[in-house]
Amino acid sequence: MVNIQLIELNPEGTQILDSDSRLRDDKKRKRSKERRYQHVSEMPKDLREALRRDLFWNQARMLQETQLDIEKMFELQKDLVVKTIVPNLMKTLDLDTYTIGEGVIYEMIHQRHRHKRDNLRVKNKSENDIKKETGRKHQNSR
Repeated sequence: MVNIQLIELNPEGTQILDSDSRLRDDKKRKRSKERRYQHVSEMPKDLREALRRDLFWNQARMLQETQLDIEKMFELQKDLVVKTIVPNLMKTLDLDTYTIGEGVIYEMIHQRHRHKRDNLRVKNKSENDIKKETGRKHQNSR
């Protein structure tokens, strides 16, 4: 007499042993199907702000050698960002909470560097240049 047993398979083709293993398989499947954000503009505002806080809090605690120099252009420091800063931040961030790709971190660092650099340039302008610009803006607004 031959005993035939029916085996239930999940979508990956592996055997489901009990209800607990089914839950674990479903969680793995959900996690693998989760959407990873590739651009900052795709992210919801709350998630983006929380990520920005965590990202720059962690970046501020990195070694001084791995910090960006605001005096230099971002393009001149691109290797430092791509090879050192982004991988280190990817390791420190909780990627289950922040489902992001490396492009999001790169984009946020680039935006922040650009704004800091612009503010530094404005701060370092001469008084005569500031007066000219103020007069020009006043004329344009009329």
